[in-house]
Amino acid sequence: MSRRAELKGKQFGRLSVFEYISQKQKWRCVCLCGETKEVSSNHLTSGYVQSCGCIFNEMMIDRNTSHGLSDSSEYQSWAHMIQRCFNPKNPNYPRYGGKGITIQKGWELFENFILDMGMKPHISFVIDRIDTKKGYTKENCRWTTQAENNRNAIHSKRWIVDGFTFDSLSRAAKHFKVSNATILNWCLGRRDKKDSKPKAGCFSENKY
Repeated sequence: MSRRAELKGKQFGRLSVFEYISQKQKWRCVCLCGETKEVSSNHLTSGYVQSCGCIFNEMMIDRNTSHGLSDSSEYQSWAHMIQRCFNPKNPNYPRYGGKGITIQKGWELFENFILDMGMKPHISFVIDRIDTKKGYTKENCRWTTQAENNRNAIHSKRWIVDGFTFDSLSRAAKHFKVSNATILNWCLGRRDKKDSKPKAGCFSENKY
């Protein structure tokens, strides 16, 4: 049986670890806001839980904001970013907040976010992290087209095709002498134009 890590007195986000509750196998923590919360060791050390819940509450969409942009495309992009990084109930949280993807300090306020990012060149643009291993920061984010965002996401994956593993879509395509689109269709379980049914044993996974 592995020895339990000693976390008493340590700080994780807004949580200060106070004592271990052996019956529940959880740590009682005190949040900066004054509330207490019981959290497992793994959720503390992984960063999965960083507050009693007050961080998300503070970042909930406020339709009564005074900046006049609450119905804008920029505001919606910011709100979705907040949700997937801080709300464990969001379906995208496991791939973002759950994997340690963070948001630059100050960006929990829309006014600071838009000051750094500026307005979108076009309403159809989306926020894109240049380096998908890093979080949302001024240096690592840009407004870009959905197509460019998709390409960036593709480059952060590895591709498993017919028992072979490739670190890029293009290398997989070159190996099998087919187009990138064909490899993508295979890994998405879609029928390619040349095939009558999807190719089995093909999928992609995140590198990081």
